Amino acid sequence: METQERQHANQKKQVYSSFGKLNEIKKYMAYMEWYKGHSKTMGIGYYDSYKNKGNTYDNDAEGLKNKLSRYWQDTVEEVERKPQEEEAAMRTGFLFAGTNCRRMIEPLHIADHYKGGKKDYIKERPRHFVLLERWFNEDEEKKKAEREKKERENPQLRSESKPNSKAKNVASSLNDDSCFWAHVEEALILCNKQASNPNIEFEQYVLNNLEKFAVTPDIFLAQSSYMQWWNEYKKRVGNDYSSPLAKVMKRHTYTKYAEGVSVLADI
Repeated sequence: METQERQHANQKKQVYSSFGKLNEIKKYMAYMEWYKGHSKTMGIGYYDSYKNKGNTYDNDAEGLKNKLSRYWQDTVEEVERKPQEEEAAMRTGFLFAGTNCRRMIEPLHIADHYKGGKKDYIKERPRHFVLLERWFNEDEEKKKAEREKKERENPQLRSESKPNSKAKNVASSLNDDSCFWAHVEEALILCNKQASNPNIEFEQYVLNNLEKFAVTPDIFLAQSSYMQWWNEYKKRVGNDYSSPLAKVMKRHTYTKYAEGVSVLADI
């Protein structure tokens, strides 16, 4: 009993220590939120501001990116070392913070990757980001199964109107897919290789994200890499080219996206 009590006390101590570190990390995330907002007021998203590194704020963001990434790398490794039951409990407690950090910080890793002249980021993606995303998806599937079970037991829940909170909050959101900018960079590379061939796969990827309000309105800022892709792409495919995404871009229906208005409404 004494050994068990000692082990229990050590576990509680570790939990308190872990949450203490997490609270410290949240301070870094608060600065990153400020950095994201500041970059937007400068007419450029934080991804491209960081990639260009034109001011001291970008250098500050680099230091915080490294601290945050190291923290989550260590945390993921710690979770993996736990017995399965403890691992699941710890994973749940840290998953929300880990997901927010992944969505905020991984784009900066992507920016460094492509700024250095590399490609195929996803093949070299840091393992802690891969696992944080996998655990998040598993948790979402579990919640979905539980929700569907309740709806089967109480069909009224299924018919109740559910407001689209993602549309309402899209202006302050982060990209659901933390690898969004890697897809943009690959599309840019492909655009420079293929003369007039449409990139249907990437177009559909963007449309799917817009339909679900899964990307931030910052992608439409004039100096963003996405708009750089579009400006180059429309030259390549020509003025007569028509597709659902081309209509969104040519008609500028995306200008109301930040207000939660679907860009697909007029297609």
